[in-house]
Amino acid sequence: MTFAPPDLLAPPARAGQRRAMRGLPGRRDAARRERDAAILALSDAGLSSREISQLRVGDVKSFPTGRVSVQLRVDSGLLRGARRPRFVLLDGSAANQVARHLEARRGADRALPLFAGRKAGSALTRVGVQLVLRARTEILDRRER
Repeated sequence: MTFAPPDLLAPPARAGQRRAMRGLPGRRDAARRERDAAILALSDAGLSSREISQLRVGDVKSFPTGRVSVQLRVDSGLLRGARRPRFVLLDGSAANQVARHLEARRGADRALPLFAGRKAGSALTRVGVQLVLRARTEILDRRER
């Protein structure tokens, strides 16, 4: 068995190289794009960033007809002063985007957040949702220039 001289061996990846590799397309980026598309669809349907950040997997239902319903719960504090839950019905491409994200979370418990945060079991914060929405408006502004 022959050995390569030490100078020909590849050095271990440094922190800067690992950071550069994070931007490479992969499964995580695809999942993030699907999550962002679902957030944008819910925002376009009229949900606030606070409501989106507090949604649970059990609050969203996908129907065989292609429609998706979102039920905002009164007991969660989302609807202040409300007596009944609020329903939002999505169809078309908005429903497809939310259903795709819901399909990715299929095995999750109904009480878990629909949009997961960085820590296990935590929800994406209101500020995190706002950052997704702000990134969309920046992209649209660049296209208009």
